[in-house]
Amino acid sequence: MLSSPWLVTLRNLGRRVGLNRLIGRWLTKGRCEDRFGPALQRAIGALDTVWDFRANVGLYKNRLVPGSQRVGPPGALGNRSILANPAVATMNDTINAKIKRRESFRPFAPSVLGEDVGTYFAQDVHSPFMVHVVKIRPEWCERLPAVTRVDGTGRLQTVDAGSNPLYHALTSAFKRRTGIGLALNTSFNENEPVVDTPEQAFDCFRGTDMDALCLGRYVLLKSAKTA
Repeated sequence: MLSSPWLVTLRNLGRRVGLNRLIGRWLTKGRCEDRFGPALQRAIGALDTVWDFRANVGLYKNRLVPGSQRVGPPGALGNRSILANPAVATMNDTINAKIKRRESFRPFAPSVLGEDVGTYFAQDVHSPFMVHVVKIRPEWCERLPAVTRVDGTGRLQTVDAGSNPLYHALTSAFKRRTGIGLALNTSFNENEPVVDTPEQAFDCFRGTDMDALCLGRYVLLKSAKTA
């Protein structure tokens, strides 16, 4: 089922900007290294050690989909996102209480590898802008409690290697580690607009219980995770 108020908007958006023509600030290698220096490590390899069964990760890269600073979809879509393991039953409470600091009933969405949509969802849809609400297959509902709504659906985003290669690579690495080809994905913010700059991302990371911050192809880890 499509979130109908956004149908015309997203169709027009696709004509105007396409998947890769996003807005907002670019994240450059020089800006990362100048600002954060020796704390940076290569992202995918380092995240493989922290994106475990209870870690949550802030992901900041590239630009935003137009409209990301508004309430409702379209959202950050893996460019300004908090990612976590969808199989952890307590992950909703953890993120809502310790990072988002909002009501406990607020749901989270799944980002799924484009090639794996049919494995987890009753409809094999292409939804790069997270505007489809689809039934999760019954055999996966209990296994994905952090992204399954009370009616057994999820508002999915499909992740393709061609349009979002780093996010696809991270999700693929998570699949190799856990056997699950999707991640919990929510906007990168704490009761404020979605972060826009690397400095805002770092402030949110530092001021919450987020475990790691991925800045483009680099990652910062909190001392508890690096000890």
